[in-house]
Amino acid sequence: MSAVSTSPAVPKAIVFDLMGTCVDWYSSILPALESAPSIPALPSESLPKLAIDWRAGFFKETRMRREASQPVEDIDATHRRVLNWLLLARGVTPTHWNDGVRNKLVGAWHEQRGWSDVASALERLKQKYFIVVLANGSTRLQLDLMKSSNLPFHTLFSSQLLGKTKPDVEIYTKALELMQVAPSEAIMVAAHAYDLRAAKTVGMKTIYVQRTTEDLTEDMDQVRDDVDFFIDGTSGDEKWFPNMEEAKTDHEHYELTSVPTATTPYAIAHHQDHAAHENDLASHIPAAHRGYLQRRHGTLDLEPLPSADEADPLNWPAWKKTISLVLVAFHAYMAIFIAASTIPAYLPMSQELHVSLPRVSYLTSAQIVVLGVSPLFWKPISNRYGRRPIFLISTFCSAICNIGCAESPNYGATMVCRILEAFFISPPIGIGTAVVTELFFERERAQKMGIWTLMVTLGPASGPFLMGFVTYHKSWHWIYWILVVTNAVQFLLYALFFPETLYLRARPHHKSAFQQEYLTFSRIDPEPLHFYDFYQPILLAGKASIVIPAVSYSIVFAFAGVLNTVEIPQLFAPTFGFNPQEIGLQFIGLIVGTNESFHWISSVLGELLGGPISDLTMNRRARSLGHRPVPEYRLWSSYIGFLTAIVGQVVFFIQLNNIQKQYNVTPIIGVGIASFGNQVVTTVLVTYAVDSHSSLSASIGVFITLVRQTWSFIGPFWYPYMFESAGLKGSIGVVVAIIIVVAVLPVVLLQWKGSEWREKTK
Repeated sequence: MSAVSTSPAVPKAIVFDLMGTCVDWYSSILPALESAPSIPALPSESLPKLAIDWRAGFFKETRMRREASQPVEDIDATHRRVLNWLLLARGVTPTHWNDGVRNKLVGAWHEQRGWSDVASALERLKQKYFIVVLANGSTRLQLDLMKSSNLPFHTLFSSQLLGKTKPDVEIYTKALELMQVAPSEAIMVAAHAYDLRAAKTVGMKTIYVQRTTEDLTEDMDQVRDDVDFFIDGTSGDEKWFPNMEEAKTDHEHYELTSVPTATTPYAIAHHQDHAAHENDLASHIPAAHRGYLQRRHGTLDLEPLPSADEADPLNWPAWKKTISLVLVAFHAYMAIFIAASTIPAYLPMSQELHVSLPRVSYLTSAQIVVLGVSPLFWKPISNRYGRRPIFLISTFCSAICNIGCAESPNYGATMVCRILEAFFISPPIGIGTAVVTELFFERERAQKMGIWTLMVTLGPASGPFLMGFVTYHKSWHWIYWILVVTNAVQFLLYALFFPETLYLRARPHHKSAFQQEYLTFSRIDPEPLHFYDFYQPILLAGKASIVIPAVSYSIVFAFAGVLNTVEIPQLFAPTFGFNPQEIGLQFIGLIVGTNESFHWISSVLGELLGGPISDLTMNRRARSLGHRPVPEYRLWSSYIGFLTAIVGQVVFFIQLNNIQKQYNVTPIIGVGIASFGNQVVTTVLVTYAVDSHSSLSASIGVFITLVRQTWSFIGPFWYPYMFESAGLKGSIGVVVAIIIVVAVLPVVLLQWKGSEWREKTK
């Protein structure tokens, strides 16, 4: 716990969260559910889980509305929508429980008893301090709860009244302004760690009250570190409330002690070792679930915590997860590979289709745009129907479109087929991050995320490299026939070896594991689709911990990946008279960096180092601290990538400028070095963004893809003008300046302020 100043401000107000902290919602909601008409779909033993899921669903809905900048909603509407969703997922229809039953259940949230330790403590505290409620919900709900609980608060502040939802910092500052109390003069008391972390950012002191119904998945060791005072309120003992008289200082100021000793009159939990932490986790997990996790994983210290279902992807054996990851990563690779595969065939295609070279290049540019936008469509569809059906549709339809490209009689038909092909092949580059998050625990996420990002990085280089041989020895039509065969093989592998990774732990699962994994083609998530779902990823631009990594990564990718890919044909062909095969060979620099003394695979090496080193850095820091470090600590690993990306680009431009008509390999060495840096940056920044907002992993993948593809589309239009106006040497300064200003410096700022920004936009 953090130490408190020796001269603290005199507390004037103690601000309380309400539901869960001061009143016991569970003892009201469970009896209400038990009094509803009995139906086979909801046996009595399932009702406690329904109550807990209802509460969790409210938090999820509130968070999603806040992240989407939607207005504060009446809590009754939120509770009713969540209840409808939960009942639908359990097979309960309006004929089982009609509107009257459901409205009565929603009304039960308005009648709750106070915890046994609260009323008398509030009576003592209100003699010296303003005691007020600041909680999410409606004013009417708070009034009803005051009536049913008889809690003696001075006044009530609701999210409905203040127009903001916790943990938005404005709701705390607005309440303090209305009371004319400075943050240093106020104490926030809550049973929710997210609430106190936000209150602390505005300068309030914080008291955490541990309740049996709240924060079941929080790491209590971490909570103790985050707050000023930790209280075990699970016993209902009145003595847990701080006795302010015993905390007087010599100046008659009341303060919160940093770590009370065992002689203090209230129960304060101390830091525990790993075994004690597991015991704490075990106390919140049913015995059968706990036993399953111990047998399957050998530990309970798992983040996220899996269910006790074999169909839960987190419980799959390693080989099964690896096959699924490889299939999705290769699929993402093919999406980029296909877009770049025709680059060495521009000249023969322009001759046969009777169009100019720039118009042929639009076949690639169009796909870049479509690949960036299409995941906005696929993400909400896959969130409702699952990943497996979408990937099967993707590969099948992509194969059909590639047949159309191979047989198109003219440029217009080819363009239409290319656009459709890009639309259908695009899902994995947007939702690949979600699949990685669904398959792997947080401790191994960077390494696994790096495999996916590696394949995305290799696509722009290996497409022209391999298809240069095909174009030279056969014809450009064969490019598409090879893609047809590849898509068909992907389709078969998905059908046989890719189980469904979308698993909703909050809903019951009655089918066998095999049925859930391979035979589910109906809707998985019954939540209705809304137009908002299709543009929601764009709203992530308001989160610094997502938009800064996205822009930074995209800038590096645009120079260390796209510039070298798109400009090599235009820079090398006129100078050295290369044919398609020779042009394709130049892209080996993005895959293999070469000099006289060594051979190394640049992008692969970037991943082999970037992912594991990033995870190693985080895991070592976790062991040092005793808990998981903030996600910003991972960003230290990105600077290796930035440095090598810049060095590689400098080598490429200088050596290309130095050689005349006699070709040598030195510019391609620079390409390889830059590709290494690009891969390190990609892995670290994408993983950081997902770590910061893991519940938004699918949307993050879509947003990053949109930003990356936008830069990839814009870049090729102005690269030639940069070379023409600044020359190759002058272009070095332009590229390095843009990378430093737009990519590196924002990441430095993010590492410094990111934790604070995340709390404000949580």
